[in-house]
Amino acid sequence: MRSVVVASISAWLATASPSEVEVAFKEFKAKFGRKYSSAKEESERFNIFATKYNYIKEENAKGNSFHLVVNKFADQPQQEFNSTRLGLSSPSGSTQWADLPRLGEMEFAVGATLPEDVDWVANGGVTPVKDQGKCGSCWSFSTTGALEGAWFASTGNLVSLSEQQLVDCSTQNKGCDGGNVDLAFMYLQNVGLCTEQSYRYTGRKYQRCQEQMCNVAIPRGSVVGYYDVPRNNERALMQAVSQQPVSVAIEADQKTFQLYGGGVLSRYCGDRLDHAVLLVGYGSDRGKHYWKIKNSWGPDWGEGGFIRIERGLAGAGQCGVKAVASYPKISGVKPAPAPAPRPRPLPPRPRPHPHPSPRPRPHPHPSPSPWGPVPSPTPWGPSPRPSPRPSPKPADCRDNEDFCSDTDIFNPSRDCKLMPGMCDKTCGVCGSSTRSPSNFFSKLGEVLAATGKVIWSGIKWVFGKISKFFSGLGHKSHHPVKPPHHGVCKDMQPSMCRDRFTFNPSFDCELTPGICDKTCGCCGANPKHWCRHMHHATQNTTDIITV
Repeated sequence: MRSVVVASISAWLATASPSEVEVAFKEFKAKFGRKYSSAKEESERFNIFATKYNYIKEENAKGNSFHLVVNKFADQPQQEFNSTRLGLSSPSGSTQWADLPRLGEMEFAVGATLPEDVDWVANGGVTPVKDQGKCGSCWSFSTTGALEGAWFASTGNLVSLSEQQLVDCSTQNKGCDGGNVDLAFMYLQNVGLCTEQSYRYTGRKYQRCQEQMCNVAIPRGSVVGYYDVPRNNERALMQAVSQQPVSVAIEADQKTFQLYGGGVLSRYCGDRLDHAVLLVGYGSDRGKHYWKIKNSWGPDWGEGGFIRIERGLAGAGQCGVKAVASYPKISGVKPAPAPAPRPRPLPPRPRPHPHPSPRPRPHPHPSPSPWGPVPSPTPWGPSPRPSPRPSPKPADCRDNEDFCSDTDIFNPSRDCKLMPGMCDKTCGVCGSSTRSPSNFFSKLGEVLAATGKVIWSGIKWVFGKISKFFSGLGHKSHHPVKPPHHGVCKDMQPSMCRDRFTFNPSFDCELTPGICDKTCGCCGANPKHWCRHMHHATQNTTDIITV
């Protein structure tokens, strides 16, 4: 009787006064931005909050290995919480990924020595905690978490994967209304898995699938199967998570789990599986053994989004964590090698001498070189290509183009190196004492010779038209325009007029009167029709402009 009275007094002392609850509720609304649609709803929410607030004070007063806090779930009724924060459909069998090729139960050594603690978060194999929001999509976060860990264990690269792709595109699941991991992996057998960055999570259902528009992180066909962890076997689960993060199912609908704030959860939380999470390690804290789990309720819940639950219980374990556990297998990717000491750098490889000494044949299996793959040498080493002798200059050293002497177009100090062999006389490369151009410029000259000629001819053609037009304007009043065939009939730009790649008489003679008279057939007693036509057109145009 006395113990009952003491317990009643302790519970009464732990219960907060109404004024304290009201103050706490006001602070809660401000912190989490709560706005209710009516006074009736606010009153209902306050009653839920008051019940949970008093429960938190009672549990924290008992000196447990864990503590509870007022968090964003403190005003939610149980039904609302279950419909928006859980979402695991009952597995179709004893495994999460039963529709993938079953690779069997994982093999584990009964007497194997296991690490005292494992933490994939500290090892860099777990992405930051995500938040599923008000969407029952926990199954998608457990799926991506297991694949992110498997990809990291295989390649050493950690990539955040897209949950929204699974919500939108894994049509055998129900999106925000629930699903399970085995159906998600069934879908991923036939497609690649997108990056989180290219396919952002929105927490909305009934969106159009956009898997064709994302960046693929894990290619199609990489997920080939799954391994079961033996049911309710603690050492097997420890060995599995020591290899890579493991997908597990738990019960998470109890108030103790919802309001968890830190420590090792030792209060019984059931084993009716309703929530999919990711097991990322295990360890001990002050003699209390625990499993470390990554949740999908955001980093403001629990220990930065994680929870530690008691390890060592019989049967399915705390929250049923040992009942259904499995992990995927990634194929076609070699494990990333462990970092090795950097090899001592070798001296730079010398350039081949014109007359190298004989080199021995390479070993059939040469050791890898820090410089990368090296082509297999011949028994006598590489045969150096003899340097070409400079070709002698012709006796009639001259400029091959008319523009070489035009200082407005050609600048010897700038252009001689770019066009060797075209303006030898202007560039001063004639004579026995002049040094021959370098091999580089010789090769460059060969490449630019053809294109340079065309480019400069085009420039001359443009300058010719401009010059002809303005010459007619400037001399109209003093010297009347003469017909194209007057006086000495010749081409003003012979090289351009003869070049059929640049100048086509059928089209260009009417456009350039007076420049290519000889080529255009404007000489003699019977000039072409365009000569007379263009003569009159040019004269009339000049008259109009002059007036």
